[in-house]
Amino acid sequence: MKKSTTYFTLIMLVLFVSCNKYEIFDGDNFYNEGFENYTSYNDLMSDERNYFSQITYPENYIAPDSIIKHSGNQSMKFFGVGTKNDFLCKCSYSHRYLAFWEGETIVVSAWYYIDSDEDLPWLFIMDLEERTNIGAGPGIRPYISKNNSFGINFKYNQPNVEQDVDNQVTIPRKQWFKLSMEVYLSQKKNGWINLYQNDTLVLNLVDVQTLPTDILYFQQGTKGMYNSAEFGITANPTEVDLTLYVDDIEVYVK
Repeated sequence: MKKSTTYFTLIMLVLFVSCNKYEIFDGDNFYNEGFENYTSYNDLMSDERNYFSQITYPENYIAPDSIIKHSGNQSMKFFGVGTKNDFLCKCSYSHRYLAFWEGETIVVSAWYYIDSDEDLPWLFIMDLEERTNIGAGPGIRPYISKNNSFGINFKYNQPNVEQDVDNQVTIPRKQWFKLSMEVYLSQKKNGWINLYQNDTLVLNLVDVQTLPTDILYFQQGTKGMYNSAEFGITANPTEVDLTLYVDDIEVYVK
């Protein structure tokens, strides 16, 4: 009798979450940021509901910068020391109250300035995720490959994909470039991803699963959506200290 009651409760809970998730997990379907109105990192993080930061070393910092900027009066500067003792370097912030659902096509773009000539394999500078209370949320993120070109990493059970060796576009250093990721969201293998560097298509993935499959959301799982966009040094596994500038962020439904 108790087992039947438990199963019934779980079924009703699943149905409730499925039917009401659009209301429970609501958020903005657009976000843009040029960092023009901030005098400090604390100004950026003043909206505690929307913004969240990851700074894994005391030397790391985020600050407005008026010298190296793509447009307007300033950009945002991210400084992170190299990874030490397997403690991954992170120096980033995310907007965590967005709402992008299955069946939508979304664009995540920003301008970047990598102030380094060093090899930076597996550097992540843009994450599209679903936030979770425990552990790392599933999602999609571009990364720098060993050939200084971009690949796509899935934070769920999908293989990484990198630019074709015969058709690679190298990532600029010490100059501004635009990185744009266009994604058709699907929990089935009919999604697609276009990755652009300075409006040049550098990766085109078709017939891929671009959303992880739903499970009960209180068990670390997903809700058939993405609600977090992260920018900055989202993960630097190298021993190289890095300064990265970010400007003119746009996240929206196409």
